[in-house]
Amino acid sequence: MSEKKHTVCKLFVERITREGRLEEWKRTVADVQVETGQGFGQARWEVMRRMGYVSPGDERRRHERLQAAEEAEETAVVDQAAKETQARAELEFEEALNQLPTDADPKVEINWIRNHPAMARIRLCPRTTWPASSPSLPNLRRISVAAEWRNWFGLQT
Repeated sequence: MSEKKHTVCKLFVERITREGRLEEWKRTVADVQVETGQGFGQARWEVMRRMGYVSPGDERRRHERLQAAEEAEETAVVDQAAKETQARAELEFEEALNQLPTDADPKVEINWIRNHPAMARIRLCPRTTWPASSPSLPNLRRISVAAEWRNWFGLQT
């Protein structure tokens, strides 16, 4: 079902409200009603023309441009938030890696690799998917050793 179209009067009132001229419009409509004895409807149309109303098509085009600008702004805000979240996650991962020692005793490294939960999965199911890297890896050397084991077993990342 399509969205109900706004009336031209409603679009005009929304526009002058955004422009901060709503009170001026209300006062002018009341003044025209007193001066001419016209009803609200007739006075409203006269004041709309005085305040810049051109045609229904013009008001709808203005409304569509405003909607497009608001949607573009919302999209930009969401995109920016996603980029900031990704940047924070990358920074946190890099900070975690920077805290790891660059080297350790080979016996400790081998024991760590053998006791890693992924190695237990390999023993149970040799073609298990292996993560490319894990924040639980204790140092940079172990990361490369784990990657070598992953490659040696032919596991997918």
